[in-house]
Amino acid sequence: MTCMETLLGRRSVRKYSADAVADKELKQILDAGLYAANGGGHQVPCFIVLNGREKVQNFVAIAQSELARFDETINTYQKSAILNCRDNPNYDFSYGAPVLILVVAPHDHGNSMADSCCSVQNMLNAAYSLGLGSCYMNIPHWTTRTRAVREAMYGFGMKTEEDIFAGLVIGHTENLELKAAPRKEGRVVIV
Repeated sequence: MTCMETLLGRRSVRKYSADAVADKELKQILDAGLYAANGGGHQVPCFIVLNGREKVQNFVAIAQSELARFDETINTYQKSAILNCRDNPNYDFSYGAPVLILVVAPHDHGNSMADSCCSVQNMLNAAYSLGLGSCYMNIPHWTTRTRAVREAMYGFGMKTEEDIFAGLVIGHTENLELKAAPRKEGRVVIV
């Protein structure tokens, strides 16, 4: 698979099997994240890897419980996730994936969000190139300042000066050949 085939073929996957991700594949994905572009070469993002369905589910339960307490009028983008956390007992923002990678970085570093997202994008593409599904996660970032999520993250090694800036799930799936939505016109201006 060429680089362009990876970039144009990767899609967010929202259904995973229980099969574990091989250590060799996980290391390659994490290496891709470590080599992502980052402002000034500071390399501030760190990865906390929850490897195993039970570990992922424990964190998901904490984050979803916290998100269910949010005011659903604060942001229309977050509204459906908040309501799902409240009303849908089967909701699982990790979609059954066996691996959840939480990208943490200093909250006062100006490039933490951008650098974290570059790392995630590299890892999403690396997973696809290895025949694995992946999906970017917002809920860990949205809940990073809640007490219960912070306590869990401190237990995983996050420092007090860090926040979760991004997350992604990885796993085996039956359908990697999802169709891309048509691209919206007018998004490129060449001067």
